Amino acid sequence: MINQQLLSKEVYSFSHENRKISYAPLTRFFSIHDWNSEVDDRWLTDATNIDEVPDFIRQKSFSDERKKLKLRMNITSKCSLNCEYCSVNTEEWKWIDMDYTMALKSIDQFVNYAKEHWMTELELTFSWWEPTLKLEQIEELIIEAEEKLEWTNIKLITKLLTNWLFPENDTQKIVDLFNWIQVSWDGFLESNPRYRKDNKIWQKIWKNIWLLVKGWSKVNIATVVSEDNQNNLQEIIDQLYETYGIEDIFLTLKDNVWKAVNWINIDYEELRTTYIELWKKYRKLDVDIAFTGTDIHSISLYPCWVSVPNFSVSPSWEISACTLTFNGKNNQNSNFDIGKIDSKWLILDNERITKFKAISILSLKECSDCFAKWHCRGGCMYANNEKWLWSINPERCDMVRKIIADKILFIAWNN
Repeated sequence: MINQQLLSKEVYSFSHENRKISYAPLTRFFSIHDWNSEVDDRWLTDATNIDEVPDFIRQKSFSDERKKLKLRMNITSKCSLNCEYCSVNTEEWKWIDMDYTMALKSIDQFVNYAKEHWMTELELTFSWWEPTLKLEQIEELIIEAEEKLEWTNIKLITKLLTNWLFPENDTQKIVDLFNWIQVSWDGFLESNPRYRKDNKIWQKIWKNIWLLVKGWSKVNIATVVSEDNQNNLQEIIDQLYETYGIEDIFLTLKDNVWKAVNWINIDYEELRTTYIELWKKYRKLDVDIAFTGTDIHSISLYPCWVSVPNFSVSPSWEISACTLTFNGKNNQNSNFDIGKIDSKWLILDNERITKFKAISILSLKECSDCFAKWHCRGGCMYANNEKWLWSINPERCDMVRKIIADKILFIAWNN
C-alpha cells in the first residue's frame, strides 16, 4: 500500500509549452504556473497527503495485483491469417494444438495454485494465433474452471484475444463465454499486409466487429502503431468510433515488442502530435483513446505482468512469465521460462518466479527521477532483452513524457 514517506518524495517540477508544471503522480495533484513562482507549502502538503489519493487510484491502481493470478492458455498455433509481423508467427509452433486432456489438467493445477496462494481472482485468457478455432474446447475449459472455483472466494474473469475471423453464428456463444474481448485490428485494407491479398477478410472483420458492438459493449479494439499505419491513425480511430460506435480503443506501439528484432522505425514526434490531437478530440466526447505507457488515470508498482503471478502456457506445455516469448524470433525467450506441465504435475521454477516478483518500478534506478515512471513503468522487459532501460530508446521516453504533460495541460484548461 502507498505510504506517507513514499508520497512525500513524489512531487516533480518540469517545463512544458512555456509553462511550469508541478505534478504529484501518486495523488494526481498538479499545478501550472510561471517559472519564477514557487509552489507553496500548503500545495505540497495536499499533493503528498495519502488521504487525498482519489478513489479510482485506490481501487484500480493500488489494488493487490499479487493476489490476481493471470493464466494465458495459448491453445492453438493455427490461424485463419498469416500476418508477417505477428508476434507468434513462427515455423517452430506451426499447426500445434494444445492436447485437450492436458489442458483440463492444466486448469485444475492452476486452480489449485490459486487456492494454495490465497488468490482473489483467476484471470483466464485464451490467445495465441486464433483461439476461436478451438471454441468448443475453450467452452469446456471455462466450465471446468467455474466448477473448480464454485465453492471458493476466487473470482473467475474470462478474456479472449481474437482476430475476429470466425463464423457469424459463433458470435453469441463468444459474448456469453467472455467477460472481456480484444479484437486485434491493425489498419485499413490499403495500409495493412494482413488484408492486401483478400479484401473479403477485411470486410468480414468489420462485419463481425459490428455484430459484437451491437450485441455487447465490452469490446476493446487493439490497433498496432506500425510504419504502415502511423499516418492513418486519425482515419482508423474516426472510423472505429463514428461508423461503429466503438468507445474502447487501445493503441499499442509495436516498437515496444519489435525493437528487439529490428522491425519498426517510428517518427516519435509525429506520432505524439497525431495521438495527442486524437486524444483531445475524443476526450471531449468522453472517449479515452488509450496508448501504452501514457495513461495518466492508471499507475502501477509493476513494470509488466512478469512481476505478478503470470503464467503463459504454450501448446507444448512450456510456461513463461511473459506473454510474448513463444514467437521464436528472439534468442532471449528462455529468460522468461518459469516452468512446465507434465502429464501429472505443474512444475515451477520458484527461484526464478521470486526473482521476477522482486521487480517493481522502485527498483528501476534509471526511472527514479522521471515524473512519468508510474504510468510508463519502464517499458517492455522483453523488447529490451531483459536489460530494461539499458537499451530503451530515449526518443520514446521523451515522447511519453510529453504526452503525459500534454494531457495534464489539457485537463487543466478544460475542467
